[in-house]
This record gives sequence, structure tokens and C-alpha cells, in this order.
Amino acid sequence: MRFQVVLSKTLGDLMSLKRTIALVLVGISIPISISFAWRDEMMKTPMSLEMQTHYVIDNFTILLFMWLAGFFLVLTVVATAAGFISKEDTDGTLLLMVSKPINRFEIVLGKFLALVLNTMILQAMVLLLSVLVFWIVLPLDPDTFAALLGLLPWVFLYSFLVTLTFGAISVALSTLMKSRVKITLVLMLIIMLVFFIAMIPRMLFATTYENYHLYYPDLGYHLGNTFTILMSQAESGQMMPQNQPLMTAFAGTYKGTEESLDPDIGAMPPSLGLTNYVAPAVSVVILVGIFAIMLGLAMWAIERKEVH
Repeated sequence: MRFQVVLSKTLGDLMSLKRTIALVLVGISIPISISFAWRDEMMKTPMSLEMQTHYVIDNFTILLFMWLAGFFLVLTVVATAAGFISKEDTDGTLLLMVSKPINRFEIVLGKFLALVLNTMILQAMVLLLSVLVFWIVLPLDPDTFAALLGLLPWVFLYSFLVTLTFGAISVALSTLMKSRVKITLVLMLIIMLVFFIAMIPRMLFATTYENYHLYYPDLGYHLGNTFTILMSQAESGQMMPQNQPLMTAFAGTYKGTEESLDPDIGAMPPSLGLTNYVAPAVSVVILVGIFAIMLGLAMWAIERKEVH
């Protein structure tokens, strides 16, 4: 199909050496900084080999959700896709593109696929380099290093779903709106809503949140629900209860800290209970549904767009 021409050209632009190096450095900047803090903590507090492994895996899992497959990934996707169509329209090159023997929807499809391929290549590089950073700085024993590597296929799959979701939203807005500034502001508002503002009803109005099924439109919850179930598929992917409240705050996937102590054993249980508002499969379907609807909207919009 002719969308391959658009895909090839867009991917070539995105894979420039300067851009790739800059994004990889930004991606691993937090792992590099935090690895030294973890090393100091591990040296300060005597830990058995098993506890060191749990400490590293547990904190790495939070780092994955919050940064590597979270803010860094989402910001990379939206910053890249925000100008896909709007910039072409503003620069006048969209008129040239639509005058070629190529369907308009193929322009959107080619650019979107280039976005996904480029993002996944960058994500693979950042994830592998982050693990190598921990291996060098901490340093890690072979079993812990292998456990970290075992998490990567599952977080890569999660990253793919995040890229599809936010990539489709960004491309749709880029097609519907002409001003890149306005597109960026809307996307930043969506990110704030998903990762921060949605915490308010989850934590402060939990009863209302549950009674009115507000978790259905809560994209942050569905991301956390998907992340939790995917990571649990890895042999070492079960997060320890000390850090599970963080997932409660940022995604609402685990039950609150008031249930963190098991009265029968007088200590924390092996894991806090999941909220289970919806099955993880439902969350995945919702993410895929958002991707399909938004990409379809982008294709519909470009077909009806007046290009001057």
C-alpha cells in the first residue's frame, strides 16, 4: 500500500541520530540518578541478598510505571505526534501530500505506524540501558540482573499499549486542530488528568468513586490495572506491599493502606489485595478501544479536512 512511502519518510525523520541520542539520554537520566541513591541506601542498610533483590526489583517496578513506561514514554509520544498533521498543514506541505496519488487516510496510517515503530525502538534501547546502568552502578548479582531482564518483555508490551493509546489521541488532535500550541495544551491537560487529577476522587471520595463507577472513564486506573497484571506475569514481577500503596495513589489498583497490616500475623501480608473494579482484560479492551476510536476519528477528520 502507498502508506509505506509516508511511513518510510516519517520514520527516517524520527530516527535521526541527534534526536535518538537526545531522547535516550533523557530516558536514562532518571535511572542513572536514582541508581546512585539506591546504592547509598543499600550500603547504609545491611540487606541479605534476597532483600537486595526485592529492594531493586520493587523500586524498579515503580520506576517503570512512573517514568520509563510512564511520563517519559507518554511525553515522547505526544511531543512527536502533536505536529504530525497540524505542522504539515501550517507549512503548506499537507496540500502537496494530498495532491499525490495517495489516499488521505494512508497519510495518517503511515505517520501513526512510523510513530509506533520509532517509539518502540527507543523504548527498547532505554529499557535495556536502564538495566545495564543498575548492573554497573549498584552492582547487581547475576540473579537480580536476570530478574530485571525478566520484567522487560512485559513492560515492553505495556509500553506498546500506552503508545497506541496516547499516540492515537495525539494524532487525532493533530488532525482536528491546526494550532500546535493548542494541541500541546490539550495533551498536557489530558496527561495531568490521567496521572494526577484523577487521584483526587480515587483517594478523597473513594465511596463516590466506587458507587458511581467512576473507574470506567478513569484512564489512569486502566493503565495501572493493565500494568499490574502484566508485570505479575514475570517471575519476579509481584510488587512488595511496602510499595503497593504508591500504585494505590497513582492508579488505584491496590486496596488502601488501612488494610496493609494483617491482624492474624501482626505484619504486612505478602501482597495487598487488588481493588478489582474491573477485570484486567476489560482495562486492556478499553485501552485498545480508545486507540481504535481515536485513530478512526483522525482518519475521518483528514478525509473531511479543507486543505489550502
